[in-house]
Formats: sequence, structure tokens, C-alpha cells
Amino acid sequence: MRFRVGQPLGYQPQQVLSLYVFALALFATGIAFGALAIGFLSPTQKHELSGSLGLFFSELRHGGVAEPELAFRYALGYHFKVLGLLWLLGLSVVGLPFIVVVVFLKGMVLGFTVGLLVSQSGWEGFLFALTAVVPPNLLVVPAVLVMSVAGMAFSLSLIRHHFLTRRQSLWPAFLRYAALVPVSTLALAVASWFQAYLSPAMMRLVAQMVSG
Repeated sequence: MRFRVGQPLGYQPQQVLSLYVFALALFATGIAFGALAIGFLSPTQKHELSGSLGLFFSELRHGGVAEPELAFRYALGYHFKVLGLLWLLGLSVVGLPFIVVVVFLKGMVLGFTVGLLVSQSGWEGFLFALTAVVPPNLLVVPAVLVMSVAGMAFSLSLIRHHFLTRRQSLWPAFLRYAALVPVSTLALAVASWFQAYLSPAMMRLVAQMVSG
């Protein structure tokens, strides 16, 4: 039996592709909303965020960042919580709309983070985003999207099984769905390591270059 990502219970490649297109569009919409949300901040909120960023950059230049091991544990824990949430939501009929919300919020957080860095710190913020935010997300985003699509597909399979037909067993579909967890876990572990050990060094280098 050939393994196909996100193709449980007889879903055709065109149907799976439509789910990926939907997830990507949803994620991109979240990014756009996150970036636009910065424009709705009050002057006081922008001033506070700008001050916080300035303090962070100042501490960064002087080596005042969290211990890599602690940062790794925090990033790993956060990513694993999101992964576990997506997987559990996919196991229920009612989880489908919540998966949609999670994908949208992930995009919104990323858009807000990058937009804030650029709007408040200009080229320095852009370089920080390019060197520290984008690289780990090259692993995080695909892992989240793959699990989201697989979760949506499995949730749809549950609906199909319970309300339309009971002819096919869900067990093969569940095994394919569960097989994605180790792959996504590995990708998120590598991303967490990058965030904890490489991102601070790259950000410090950018800060030193910008400051002269």
C-alpha cells in the first residue's frame, strides 16, 4: 500500500491538493491580518512595543539572551503543544473548524511578528526577521500545514464514515495519520534547536553590524 500524505480513506490527490490550497490560503490570510493589525495599534501600544524591542536589541548586543538550553526547551514545548493540539483535533468530527482557527492564528502571529520588527526597527528589523524568524519557520510552517491538512482530511473521513458510509475501516487511515507525527516532530525539534542556538547568534551579529 503506497503512503500518501493526507490521503486517508480513499481521498483522491485532487481532493488532498484542494485541502493544501485551502490551508495555504488560510495561512497567508492570517499573515496578512497579522501585518495589518499593527496599523490598528494605538500610539501608546506602539511606543511600548518599540521600547521593548529597543531594550531587547540592547541586551542582545551585550549578550543578554536566554540560555540556549532553556530557550530550546521552551520552543520545543510550544511547538509540540501546537502539534499535539492539531493531531487531537483531527481525531474528532468537531475538530475541523478548530484546525482552521489554529492555522489562521499561526499565520497571524508570524505576520504580526515580522510586521512589528519591520515597522518599528526598519532595516534592522527586516534583517532580524530574515535571519532569525524566517529560517526556523521554513520547517515549522510546512510541519504545521501538513498536520493541519492531514487532520482536516481525517476529520472529514470521520464525518464520511459516521454519516455517509460505514463500509471502510478507519484503521488504515488512522495509521497513515499517526505516521505523520514522528516526521513533524523531527522537523519541529530541528526548528527549535535553530531558534535556541543559531537564531540568537545570528541576531547578535546583525545587531553588531547595524550598530556599527
